[in-house]
Amino acid sequence: MSARIAELVIHGWAIRSQLESVAHLSAAALPVLSDWVGQSATSLLGLIDFRLSHPIAEPVRYRFDLSAKDTCGYDLVVENDNCRMEPAGTDSPNVTYHFDVETFVLMGFGRFKFGVLINEGQLAVEGDLSLVDALRKWFEDS
Repeated sequence: MSARIAELVIHGWAIRSQLESVAHLSAAALPVLSDWVGQSATSLLGLIDFRLSHPIAEPVRYRFDLSAKDTCGYDLVVENDNCRMEPAGTDSPNVTYHFDVETFVLMGFGRFKFGVLINEGQLAVEGDLSLVDALRKWFEDS
């Protein structure tokens, strides 16, 4: 996807969100934008220079479960002092965040902050809550 097209879609939403009580991204654009965010997440979410403060014994898998049928979810895998984003696989996640696709895309483009979404209860979360706090801190520190 062209970064320019993504920029125009997101910029259009940003303008409408200031003028309208409720603004949404184009439903037709959501599958493409969510794929782009999923593939570019470590740079978009500011985790490109991600480093753990202490080693972990086993990889930790955070699942970003997206509610749309035509859009796959993504796993943020933390291991060996770094992280990567990949399409959700068959490995069980340690933590699952349930997103609607639009929220995932807007978070990926920096319009919503991960910690704020969690603090305000806008994401349903399942799994090891100590790992939820760890990821929130990593996002805040990045």
